[in-house]
Amino acid sequence: MSSSKKSHVLIHKLLLQVLVVSIKLPIIIYRLTLSSIVGHNCRYYPTCSSYSLEAINIHGPFKGIVLSVKRLARCHPWNNHSGVDPVPSSHRK
Repeated sequence: MSSSKKSHVLIHKLLLQVLVVSIKLPIIIYRLTLSSIVGHNCRYYPTCSSYSLEAINIHGPFKGIVLSVKRLARCHPWNNHSGVDPVPSSHRK
């Protein structure tokens, strides 16, 4: 692999990590601050914030956000469902 290609791959990985941190940071801040104020009202296990962090770790930032938004859409007082709702496994090898 050429030096130029290696640096391009390195920059891509670095930008992806910056994106992941910028997505995860607000979730972590929420967990450390607002979560204790609004209470632990999540209808599912793991909590929505834990689910989001895990989804981003397993599936990456893009699919992780989609899974997180879908989960948040299900977690509301008018939903009759609750219980264990794990992050789907990744089919990547």
